[in-house]
Amino acid sequence: MRKKIILPTAAAMIAIALTSCATNTPTTRIKKSPEIFQQLSPADQELAQKGQVKEGMERNAVIIALGEPNKMSKGSKNGVAFEKWYYASARPVYSTGVNIGLGYGGFGRRAYSRRRFGYNSLGGFGEYGIHQRVRYVKSISSIVEFDRSGKVTNWSQTQ
Repeated sequence: MRKKIILPTAAAMIAIALTSCATNTPTTRIKKSPEIFQQLSPADQELAQKGQVKEGMERNAVIIALGEPNKMSKGSKNGVAFEKWYYASARPVYSTGVNIGLGYGGFGRRAYSRRRFGYNSLGGFGEYGIHQRVRYVKSISSIVEFDRSGKVTNWSQTQ
């Protein structure tokens, strides 16, 4: 009975994982909203296809080029209203460490699967060895500033 439930559940989880990994590129955004792309000037169309932004671009062109922002803010400078869009990206951070097998072994039935500090698969004392980890850190990759009319007045990208 368990196998009949596990197999469809696993298949559904794999399908969800694969669909959530779809890339979000200028090409996919153009295919999603071709009518918005057609309304852009030829110069803005060319830049948006490359994922680039320039001063004077409209909001729709920036959405085609960079996608929806991760964060937005509004403010005023010298009495002039502005809006900023922030785009984030994840960069990998690699680390290497040493496991020294300190801890306790498994106690009782299946204890090794519940006790994560220093166990090994046999329920004995600790693990040892070298491990490598990759952690992804989110950081601001682009900032786009718009004036009251919705045109880009300022933008920056991190290298």
